[in-house]
Amino acid sequence: MPPPYPTPALGAARIWTRRSRKLDVTSFVISLLAVAAYLSALIAQDGSVGGFLGIGIACVGVLLSRKYLWVGSGLVVLAGLTSAVLGTDPIAIWTIGVFTAFSVALRSRNGAILGSSIGVGMFFSLAIAEHRGLLNEVAFLAIATSFTAAAAGSALRSYQRYLQESEERALEAIAWRDAETHQRIAEERVRIARDLHDVVGHEIAVMGIHLGVIEVNVDASNTAAHTAIDSARRSVQSVLLETQRILRVLRTDESEADALDGSLPTADFSRIGDLVERFRDAGVTVNAQLCETPSALDPTVSTAAYRLVQESLTNAQKYGVGAVSLRIEIVNRMLVIITTNDVAPLAATLSKNPAEPRRHGFGLVGMRERALSAGGQLDINNTPTTFRVTAKLNLDGSSI
Repeated sequence: MPPPYPTPALGAARIWTRRSRKLDVTSFVISLLAVAAYLSALIAQDGSVGGFLGIGIACVGVLLSRKYLWVGSGLVVLAGLTSAVLGTDPIAIWTIGVFTAFSVALRSRNGAILGSSIGVGMFFSLAIAEHRGLLNEVAFLAIATSFTAAAAGSALRSYQRYLQESEERALEAIAWRDAETHQRIAEERVRIARDLHDVVGHEIAVMGIHLGVIEVNVDASNTAAHTAIDSARRSVQSVLLETQRILRVLRTDESEADALDGSLPTADFSRIGDLVERFRDAGVTVNAQLCETPSALDPTVSTAAYRLVQESLTNAQKYGVGAVSLRIEIVNRMLVIITTNDVAPLAATLSKNPAEPRRHGFGLVGMRERALSAGGQLDINNTPTTFRVTAKLNLDGSSI
């Protein structure tokens, strides 16, 4: 799997790996071309047996050096010595030996030794062919070029290994950092779940107890009060179930849909009607125009639509006056949710309690984030008398 964060070391490692392969293949091709050229010259000039035998051994050595480094390198050396002993100039085989030394050193950790052995072989081959002993300058040139080729190949291989090790260290560092990040996220999720259970869960449970006390002490003939208490109790139960949902998601690190079972109500588009009825039971007048549940509705969009309607009606209940208008329709494979309510004039609002500061919650921020998470968009139109929220979501969950 490729690393999620590119680094210069990773890029350089890949570049040099590709370049090393190209250089290796190029050296091999040049060696074969040298064999072919020398063989053609021997045929055209009616070359000696030593020349044909030497170039044949060299060709086999070049081919075997691709898999059997020691055998191939030894055959190249043997080719040069054979040509020199049989009286044929091994200059062409020297050329083949130089490129073979580079290729071998580039592919093997013992490449420097192999390349150097080829250089020594070429040295003695030319010394024998020139009949000038070990002080032959051409022979020294042969060993120098072979050593240089082997050193260059070995250096490139060492550099490539260094880059590969750097890449491995970078990947290990990235993996360690990701693991640490996930661990910290998991710990934070558990901490939030613990606080949510200890604080919110406790307060909600106490609220349910108080509602029971109120219901016992309210006269049985007061139907409106009992209806309001029953509605409040259902709301408390709903909040408890929603809290359980959140706790399960936080503790299991699963998506909201996966974390649910049949015992918990799902935040689903098909349950928006039930949601509207709960708000009506709480005393909110909701004029709802709801469309049928689309057949191919993405689960993320379905959950987002439910939450957006829930938050919109909650805001209307807290800050609006009069009836709330809710319209949900499908336009061009797009789910459009429009919630409209009247708002009280600012002067009237302040006159109820001038000393109370205006509160700024995170409801609208959460709605916008919820819409964006489902690939949609949220528009808010706030005038002195009207507050309107318009959400648009593609049915398939794609971004708008």
